[in-house]
Amino acid sequence: MELRIRQRRLSFEEFAEQLEVFARENGEVGTLGLRHIQRLCAGKLTPHQLRPATIRLLEKYLECSAEELLSPPEVSVSSVERTKEKSPRGSSALAVVRKRRGYSQESFAQEIGVEFSTVGRWERGTHQPHPWMRAKIAKLLNVTVDQLADLLETSSQMEDGVNRREFMGIAAGTTLSASTTFRPPLSSRAGETDLRYLLERTARLRRLDNYLGGRDTYSLYASELASTAEYVRNVSCLPKIRTALTGVVSEQAQLVGWAAFDAGMHAEAKKHYSDSLKAAKEAEDATLTGNALAFLAYQEVSTTGPNIRLAEASFAAAEKDATPRVRALLLERKAWTYAVAGDRQATEKALTEAKLALHSESSRPEPDWVFWVDDNEIEIMAGRCWAELHRPLRAVSVLDTALARFDDTQARDKALYMTSLAHALIDGKEIERAALVTQEAMRLAQGVGSARPSARIRGVVHRLQDFKNSAAVTRVLEQARN
Repeated sequence: MELRIRQRRLSFEEFAEQLEVFARENGEVGTLGLRHIQRLCAGKLTPHQLRPATIRLLEKYLECSAEELLSPPEVSVSSVERTKEKSPRGSSALAVVRKRRGYSQESFAQEIGVEFSTVGRWERGTHQPHPWMRAKIAKLLNVTVDQLADLLETSSQMEDGVNRREFMGIAAGTTLSASTTFRPPLSSRAGETDLRYLLERTARLRRLDNYLGGRDTYSLYASELASTAEYVRNVSCLPKIRTALTGVVSEQAQLVGWAAFDAGMHAEAKKHYSDSLKAAKEAEDATLTGNALAFLAYQEVSTTGPNIRLAEASFAAAEKDATPRVRALLLERKAWTYAVAGDRQATEKALTEAKLALHSESSRPEPDWVFWVDDNEIEIMAGRCWAELHRPLRAVSVLDTALARFDDTQARDKALYMTSLAHALIDGKEIERAALVTQEAMRLAQGVGSARPSARIRGVVHRLQDFKNSAAVTRVLEQARN
């Protein structure tokens, strides 16, 4: 049950409040307070100790049986396998677009004039909005009514990884096409308008990486880079504009390099990162130069091993001109290199500096390529570092808190970070929970267009083979073989 609550990114208090609203809206007489929720999740209450009305309320709201919700973890995992995860998977295509427009379920519901639980049912695909409401919903989401119909059609539960990729592709494609319906032709003599258009388009493309893997985005990103590079080579413009356009080329090359890296195309990734570094230097952009070096260092950690000199060079290149988020990003990546190299003191120092940097005051605007760097990102990296350094007591608490803020639309990242949690749990001798976390990571990784989750999962599975006497581990090993 606790896993179901976390998948919805809710605290126990928020879950209690939503359950109360759901009961009121649906005429359910069952009730469940915070203290009882806590006891249920701790295994201190059984289904036989609950009123039938309360059991019915839980089953209707979470859309699975009370036996599955309240059984011990090993039985619960088995039940999930048998029922093919018929409970909600977190978010749908409609939810993706809503979030990208900056609305929570509550704020979106207020704008429309419905209860937030109604929005939740639309996103789970169990109900459809009335026809007369669709024009208002479409306007809020900045999509057409036809595009909204596509979102609603795909806002049902994802039965497997292929469907997840399909509905995420529809969601991503809808938001991209909705924002690029009108594409003004680029001028033969480039000016500020052309530069702004290319930057905004690059920003929209960048956000696809939140939900799609490198195998899904690489061709799109590479095509965009080729088009932009060709335009910059041949256009007439003032030196200042050309310098800025060259910076756009550097940004896009980093984007393509990241997609290649995520897809397991390491030779292509290194080439794109090197091209990005060359363009960043030509544009005299110290922060882009530092980021290109950081990408190269991050890739080496996964291929040839930690390159501390390169990681330190990335921060040194950008340090003077870095905004708070850029500084925090480069410091956390440096911390990762230190962690893989086994240097605990240097790791802790870099992580501490990253947290301080993120909250330092600055009037300068942040570049869009660090839009995702926030407290949770720093916490996730801290948890990963402590897991890498075999400090399970520090890693588990940090990763548990940070992962609770992720939903299934971010399947690749969530699966990756859960493998770090699984490693830390193994180090802490919490084998059954490590198996449960690994199984969840495997579910999330199905159909994700990224080579990294499966590689990380294989590493966890290899370690779990030493604990075959556990029924939970046996199930994970069998699932891995299949």
